Amino acid sequence: MITADGDRPHWHRLVDDSDYLTALHTKVVEEARELREASPEERVFELADLLEVTTSSV
Repeated sequence: MITADGDRPHWHRLVDDSDYLTALHTKVVEEARELREASPEERVFELADLLEVTTSSV
């Protein structure tokens, strides 16, 4: 989806559990903030993003 939008994905390997949990927390907060700021029409998409982060990290 990122490249389809003309952007370039950025990533780095997480070395240990501490790095993973820090990155996960950062991403959950980011997605929650986007949900809070979303218009009513955008909320379902932001909820989907938040769900994806929380379920794919298990």
